[in-house]
Order: sequence, then structure tokens, then C-alpha cells
Amino acid sequence: MYGAKKAFVDLKCQENMLGILFDRFGTGIPIKPAEDDGWVETQVEVMVSDHFISWIFALGDGIKITGPKRVTDQVDAMIERYIKHIGDYGYKSICRMYETKYGKTGIFYRRFIQSDRYLGGNTQSM
Repeated sequence: MYGAKKAFVDLKCQENMLGILFDRFGTGIPIKPAEDDGWVETQVEVMVSDHFISWIFALGDGIKITGPKRVTDQVDAMIERYIKHIGDYGYKSICRMYETKYGKTGIFYRRFIQSDRYLGGNTQSM
């Protein structure tokens, strides 16, 4: 992708997602058990781009980008751009859907639903 930089990216995924990673990166990627039961960690070399991050998002909550910080910062920036793009109404709708499915947990909730920047710190108004 234009402007993308090649980097090693740390991923943590549920064991049942390994087939997807093998299809994309080959069976030679290093796999080690994660501290969480049923999860593994790996490191893959990719062109870090919005396209790659979107692919990870599309796989759902069974996979996470855990490093390096430069890449996780890029993920955060992409989420912020998306939230600005959808506006206040769309953002509140996504928050309600997320909370209904996952409750008040997870990285999305911690970073955005509780953020003064997006909702004035008042989640009751949603």
C-alpha cells in the first residue's frame, strides 16, 4: 500500500483463528502460548497500513494487535478517525451496540465510551 512501512507486528489470537493466520502468512510463523487460556501469540512481517488494520478489525474480537507501540498507536489513530467520520449520532449508536454485545468491557469501551473527548464523560446520556 502507498505510504505503508514494512514491520514486524505482534498479534495475539484465539487458537481457533490460527488457520486464518496460516492462510495469510504461511505455516512457518512462530506460535507460542499466551498467558490467557486458549490464546496464542505470534509475530508477522507485514506492510502496516489502514488496509492491514481493517483486515484485523474484520476478523473480530478473536485477534488483537499487541505491538509494537508505533503500530498500536496507528490503530488508535485509525479508530479516532473513524469515530470523527461517523459523527456523534453514529458514534453513540456504535457505543450502544457494543455495550449490548460486550458490556462495559474491552479496549473499545475503555478508550472511547468513557472518554470526555467524545461524550463529555457522561455515558448516561446515550
